[in-house]
Amino acid sequence: MYDYLGLYVWDLDIPGQGQGSEVDKTALKIKNYYRLGARGYEAESTPGSINKGLGHYVVSRMLWDVNTDVAAIKKEFFKKCFGKAASLMENLWQSWESYPYTIVRESDLASWIDTVEEANRTEEDGKVRRRLMHIKVYLHYLFLYNNYKTTSAEPELLKILTYSYNTFDWAAFSGYPALWVLGNTSSIAGLKFADPKAKYKIKDNSFNNESTINNIIIADRKKLIRKATVKSFILPRQFQKPAVPSLFNEAIYKRNLTTTAFTGPHTFIFEIKNTGSSSYFDFAGGYVTGGGGDRPILLTISPYTGKETQDIKPVIEISYTGKKDTQRIDLKKLPKGYYMLKVNDPGKIFRIFFSPAISYSMLITPLNRFSSYSLHLCFYVPKGVTTFRVFKDIAAKLISPTGREVDMSTQKAEEIDVPVLKGEEGLWMIPFVNGKFHIEGVPPFIGINPNQMLIPK
Repeated sequence: MYDYLGLYVWDLDIPGQGQGSEVDKTALKIKNYYRLGARGYEAESTPGSINKGLGHYVVSRMLWDVNTDVAAIKKEFFKKCFGKAASLMENLWQSWESYPYTIVRESDLASWIDTVEEANRTEEDGKVRRRLMHIKVYLHYLFLYNNYKTTSAEPELLKILTYSYNTFDWAAFSGYPALWVLGNTSSIAGLKFADPKAKYKIKDNSFNNESTINNIIIADRKKLIRKATVKSFILPRQFQKPAVPSLFNEAIYKRNLTTTAFTGPHTFIFEIKNTGSSSYFDFAGGYVTGGGGDRPILLTISPYTGKETQDIKPVIEISYTGKKDTQRIDLKKLPKGYYMLKVNDPGKIFRIFFSPAISYSMLITPLNRFSSYSLHLCFYVPKGVTTFRVFKDIAAKLISPTGREVDMSTQKAEEIDVPVLKGEEGLWMIPFVNGKFHIEGVPPFIGINPNQMLIPK
């Protein structure tokens, strides 16, 4: 089996974006390969001892014993590497393993720096503190990468290339590949890798000094704002339909159902109230050629358990291989109750239309983000919520139940705190959204049609 644990051109050494950092998922894949008969495993990866180091270590141990206890290996890794700070570092790596963003959020980076500084105060052993220094080297790379991606400015690109060029010996992140992917492919003159006089090829040995790295991290932290945590909501066991404000025009929603085309994996919660032929959904996919290669779009339906990750056997499994042709999925044999539909789209784009007899919502969380261009969606703000936080990659617009507009059409990735004013609890409209999107501080559900939407009871 030939695999890829990480290529910089794909993951840019961002937490959670490559298999090398998704340790538990990768371990399960290797065990599955072995179960299916594979007896050889070779993987391609890039340097980066922090983001992918634990993954590399676990995989190497599994190649000696595929049934080894991965959880025990991880515990051993953190205890031997970080001593008294083991639990702090284990929590840090756990947040990285499932990190869903391609650009690190400012609050998260501030939190990670705070965690490493706390670990440094917790453990005085010199070897442990040296390892913590490697993490700081990596965190400054993330700081520089964020600055470059949010500005696209030449000075910011030059900073990250200069830093990459001068920190090879740390091997904390993929510095060498960064020179090729970020520098060599740039249209800016003087950044070609083969050019001995490239602008970034200025040797600066100060980056090898721990005092320099400490001062850099202190300066980074001062520039970062760690936002207050917004209200969190657990997944409910029971649902209800919301009151629909007068500003919602039912005709507009029905007309725009066909505009919502999803890209990538999405999860839906739906309710069967009537058994029989009135319960179904229509599904069409394959709107782009080449998306996901020959892989089909996989649909699984299982009873809803109140958890984001289902651990029970699906009651319906469908492999869709069509190209824009609509298939009706009959649900008449399902007993009354709530169900979770997972659509694992490898990038072919799909559309879905639930019958009028079914109430449903999309489950949208940091791990299951909405990804589409769509008009006229909706979400629910309960009483008591004073602020919610929007995370959008491109653009969006919101309208409160009182008609107040919140314009987020800046065409860039942002996290924006939205205050909830008097009388604005209830159903909000999303008249436009483009790109990946989710909201924190409200129940994690987005409706396509407000008259069929499910909200917590």
